[in-house]
Amino acid sequence: MTTLRIEQAAIMLDDKIHTLPRPARHSDVMAMLGEANGRWVLASGSQGFTTNEGGFVDRIVGAKIARAAGQIIARRDGHINTDGRDLFSEDLW
Repeated sequence: MTTLRIEQAAIMLDDKIHTLPRPARHSDVMAMLGEANGRWVLASGSQGFTTNEGGFVDRIVGAKIARAAGQIIARRDGHINTDGRDLFSEDLW
């Protein structure tokens, strides 16, 4: 059995998952979409993550998955998100 893991920061927009390779952050995905679509995507998109099983999860579910998989690392400022509700790409890479 494979452990469920977080793979990439992602934006769900118009029922389509948009990602960039790690270590891309949500802002990188938003910039890519903004250039391609000519519109600000945060207002109409949902931020989350893809998993190694190919699914999209929101920040809350992503935090639970990343903690269970032991993926949380210390951020540049030394903070470790051990109990935060939401997951951020800074918590992973």
